Parts: sequence; structure tokens; C-alpha cells
Amino acid sequence: MAEPRRPGQVADPDAPGPRLSVADGIDTDADGRPDTIVSDDGVDLILRTDLDGDSYADRVLRIGPDGVAREVGHRTRSPWDDEPEGG
Repeated sequence: MAEPRRPGQVADPDAPGPRLSVADGIDTDADGRPDTIVSDDGVDLILRTDLDGDSYADRVLRIGPDGVAREVGHRTRSPWDDEPEGG
């Protein structure tokens, strides 16, 4: 029988997680580099966008079937302060 999972072992889709690469995405600001990944999770459209040119998503927007956009992730230094600079 499997061990029961603790709350910290269950993924929270709205929590900041590992850095998501946008290198295979599309260029939405005409600077010649991919900066946005578009995906869905069934009903919602998800946009992951690189704002600072490092090829990793800085902002995540979830657009629901009602057209309402919610920001579900925005990378600042703060929840990732334990990461080295530039990484």
C-alpha cells in the first residue's frame, strides 16, 4: 500500500514552481526571440511570458471560458531569493 502524501507533496498549480522555458514559444514583441508559450489545461488558456529576455517565463496568465484573465504567477526575486543571481 502506498504511503499517504503530505500537503507539501501535492502539487499546487498556482504556486511558483520551477522556471519554465519559453525557448520553443512564439515571438510576440517582434524582438526576434521567442517570449510566450500558449497552452491549455482543458477549459482555460494559459499564457507563459518572458518579460526580461532570459528565455524563462516571468508571468503566467490563465484565461477562462468567460474571457476573464487571472494572473497566476509573476516572477520577482522574492519567492526565489534562494536562487543565485542570474539563475
